Amino acid sequence: MIIVDRIEGEFAICEQGESIIEIPLSLLPPTLSEGDILIKKGELYFKDCAATAKRRAEIMEKLRKLTDL
Repeated sequence: MIIVDRIEGEFAICEQGESIIEIPLSLLPPTLSEGDILIKKGELYFKDCAATAKRRAEIMEKLRKLTDL
């Protein structure tokens, strides 16, 4: 799983497992944002909308539980 951490200049800084990788923005979709999950196909990367939505919902649920304490 490749997760976009942040955008710095012409690169997306991403987490892939325990590693940090830099991906040129030219290989990424223009609608990219922090927290998106990417799929690599050939030399290009695509946003996995379903996985991104699921991950965001899980994070929001954890946050909700923390704030309800």
